[in-house]
Amino acid sequence: MIATWVDPLDRTVLLYEDTWYDHVCVEHPNLHDLIHLVQVTIEHPERINFDAAFAKRESYYRPVWLAKRRTLMKVSVEFDAPDAYDQIVGTVVTAYPTVSVKQGETRRWP
Repeated sequence: MIATWVDPLDRTVLLYEDTWYDHVCVEHPNLHDLIHLVQVTIEHPERINFDAAFAKRESYYRPVWLAKRRTLMKVSVEFDAPDAYDQIVGTVVTAYPTVSVKQGETRRWP
């Protein structure tokens, strides 16, 4: 694991090395040195949506500047059921810049 963050709903979100280096950085090499954009999107999103395709996933969005252009950072997080201590933990599945919120997603927060 390379990072642990807490979102505005007080849930822990984990980022594993293989997700970051073997997926995000391979598919989106422009993000290689920009892990802080994932962090700020998790910790201070503009909105959190329920994913349109995966019931256990939520999408975090935040406007960011990337390559001198304003865009939306999207971070997809998959959540497990609460553990024995009633803690909810999520794992980053992917992260990438996008131009808009995905159609079919519904708002969870705020």
